[in-house]
Amino acid sequence: MASESFDYVIVGGGTAGLVVAARLSENPQHRVLVLEAGKDQSADPRVQIPALYDSLKNTDADWGFSTVPQPHLNGRRVPVNQGKALGGSSAINAQVFVPPAKALIDAWETLGNPGWNWDALKPYFDRAYTSPRVNAGLEKKAVGIGEWTASNDAARGPIQTSFPGDSSHPIREAWAETFKASGLATTHDPFLEASVGSFSCLATVDPVKKERSYAVTAYYHPARDRANLRVITGARVLKIDFDAASDAAADPPAPVRATAVQYQLDSGERRAVAVGRDVILAAGAFQTPKVLELSGIGDAALLARHGIRVVRHLPGVGENLHDHPLVGSPAVAFERPAGASGGGEGPAPGKFVSIGALLSHPLSRGSVHIASGDPLADPAIDPGYLSNPLDEEVLAHHLLHILTTAASPPLASLLRLAPDDGAEPEPLPDLETAKARLRLEGNCLGDAYGLGCGRRLPSKPLVGGEVCS
Repeated sequence: MASESFDYVIVGGGTAGLVVAARLSENPQHRVLVLEAGKDQSADPRVQIPALYDSLKNTDADWGFSTVPQPHLNGRRVPVNQGKALGGSSAINAQVFVPPAKALIDAWETLGNPGWNWDALKPYFDRAYTSPRVNAGLEKKAVGIGEWTASNDAARGPIQTSFPGDSSHPIREAWAETFKASGLATTHDPFLEASVGSFSCLATVDPVKKERSYAVTAYYHPARDRANLRVITGARVLKIDFDAASDAAADPPAPVRATAVQYQLDSGERRAVAVGRDVILAAGAFQTPKVLELSGIGDAALLARHGIRVVRHLPGVGENLHDHPLVGSPAVAFERPAGASGGGEGPAPGKFVSIGALLSHPLSRGSVHIASGDPLADPAIDPGYLSNPLDEEVLAHHLLHILTTAASPPLASLLRLAPDDGAEPEPLPDLETAKARLRLEGNCLGDAYGLGCGRRLPSKPLVGGEVCS
């Protein structure tokens, strides 16, 4: 029996959930509840201080998932870090802010989503973040951009962004010059319509406070005193209750309505909350399919295997998962000490550069599904890394490219690619050797940005969408 009722119940107080909660609660007539499994860690220095983000992995702020064994990575289980804290992964990520390219957004409309294009969505992008001011001259040259468009200044939203503070660092300028020499310079504005080429990314770091800017500080904190907004942390959602189950074979299926959300507190106490209008699922790429399947929405055969009553047969739930495979140079690239001429002087203490590459648009597809009927069990995550042979081919070329870049002037003059004992750097591998390196332990990882399990397409045969409005 539900003890309370809210108009909107948001499952997941992460990157999207807190934004939606802040926006809905602007109307004082809307009673909004957010259920978040993690804690509010906004006062934790590891969250606040940008450089400490890596220290949050495998802590209570991280779900600490792993994939199922990946056949194309020698059967390895790949770690999957995902934020288990208020703010979700925006509380633990590396704060890299890369604007989308116009062509990629326009593709959403081309694929069957009328009205979802760059011109229609640009005002919402501008409403989300504040763009830094970029001056001509040294600063513009240091971040490696060829052009800064005045319309960037229209971005004045709550997420604060900035360029790395040391605009005079020689690595940054050498990076841009190396790509320019190879014909890959950025000659346009990468923060307006075409984020292609070599440039320094923005970071979601407040330029005044020098702290992480994320969903909690940008959206929740300004709204947390509203009487109509409530956030419960340490609350794991178990399932959504519906008013009826549908005939799995019916076409079209009868409509069903969410009536309540069941959740469990860290103390073990189980509760339910009634829903007046909508349940909004914002539990992330891995947990959203899990909640749907535990609630009876998914492939009927899978649900039957785990003893779950079928509410709606929707076989696309949990399918189409993809993540960005990431590869780094097998050699650590250290900054060469000032005045060093080669040999065995060793790296400057504490200074190094990691060079990596990832596939932003992999062709490989996988899935995420419940592994049992236990709502507290982890989902079975299978990104299918490199299952499409073209992904392996392209990523191997990426590996060769980053090794070539690190060995090219002027960047090479600032790096030491040889081991600390002064040995010569390894020769560049051929393509087949590069492919083999991808499969070795630690060489190819996931980027922990799974997506694709809630496609905005009609739930029709041969289309297989899960979200249609």
